[in-house]
Amino acid sequence: MLNFPLVQAKQISNRGFLFCFDQSSSNFPQETNVYVIVSNTTVFVIDTHCGSDSMESIKFFIQSECPNHRIIVINTHYDWDHVLGNIAFSKEVIIAHNETYDHLAGNGFWDDMIHENRVSLDGDSTKCLPNMTFENTLNFPEDKVSLFHSPGHTFDSISVYDQSDQVLFVADNLELPLPYLQDHRLDLYLNTLIYYETIDYKTLICTHNGVIESQVLEKTRDYIASILRGEQPKLSQSQLELHQNNLNMIEVLKIQYEKNR
Repeated sequence: MLNFPLVQAKQISNRGFLFCFDQSSSNFPQETNVYVIVSNTTVFVIDTHCGSDSMESIKFFIQSECPNHRIIVINTHYDWDHVLGNIAFSKEVIIAHNETYDHLAGNGFWDDMIHENRVSLDGDSTKCLPNMTFENTLNFPEDKVSLFHSPGHTFDSISVYDQSDQVLFVADNLELPLPYLQDHRLDLYLNTLIYYETIDYKTLICTHNGVIESQVLEKTRDYIASILRGEQPKLSQSQLELHQNNLNMIEVLKIQYEKNR
């Protein structure tokens, strides 16, 4: 029996559906969106939230709307709130970047995610690794869906572009009020943001804020660029604490990276 009611799909494009989880539908209170693309033959599920109970909403939708479609699950990066529901689709194709797989398969990594976030889990979160990986790009031309490596929030981050509806899903590479920095290679992050601006999208989606305006991309690009230049970015009072945490994290990550080289 589920502890929360099923989340209803919000249609945001011709074939795109957004499932928004929050404190009313999950043990994890932060808004977290799962995006589903339904092509003629395939349903793409982008990220699996915090456990199998969350994915019941997605599975009910698929059974109701497209029961004969093949299912492809995409893990955009290794963070726990994007992968712990994989077990709900253990018999399906689960795609991730090579580095995502390496993180998740690492000794004790999955168990540590469960232990550290146990109060936020939704149902079964048994270890279930991606079973298909790629390095740079992975295209589904018959479905007009493209996946591409987009290092930023984490180095392994990937983004998903629905060419048919011109929808770009960027996971945690964009977030309000500021992104959380979990990789120190900000030059790669900036390159990703610049590349996003070359994509012909009409709708921009991030995990924790849903549909967002293009200005968020522009402001994030300027934010990352200012850090790279060693300048103090223009921030509101509410953003300053997060910014300082980002700077501290970058220094820690640099030290760890040098030790492991």
